[in-house]
Amino acid sequence: MFIYPEKVYILLYHIMVYMANPFVIPLRTHYDRGLHEIIIEDAIRVEFFPKGRKMEKFAIIYYTVIEGEEHQVVRYDCSHDFAHKDLLYLKPVEKVPLPHLRPEVLVDLAVDEIHDNWRTYKKKYIQLMK
Repeated sequence: MFIYPEKVYILLYHIMVYMANPFVIPLRTHYDRGLHEIIIEDAIRVEFFPKGRKMEKFAIIYYTVIEGEEHQVVRYDCSHDFAHKDLLYLKPVEKVPLPHLRPEVLVDLAVDEIHDNWRTYKKKYIQLMK
């Protein structure tokens, strides 16, 4: 994992908040020849909730499309007054606390972690759906 210098975090935060919020990072796609469009099958949705010039809250969601339906599999957010990871494929949902870091740092760590592990999360989700 690559940790960006402080100034890059701030630049990325401003680009994401003011230009595209929320935005999607595709993980797996396919081209539908009948519809003539690219279909996203797995992706990370990034949402920021700024307060002034600071990020107050965030939500980073890994979702997959199975049989035409969107399913949230893993979510990082800071609801419930603390930053945590929700493993949505477990019942009851497991909330894993995150380290006490600035929100923009946690967002980067969450995106990296989902990017590295989304196939495993999807496999577990499908197994537990049965």
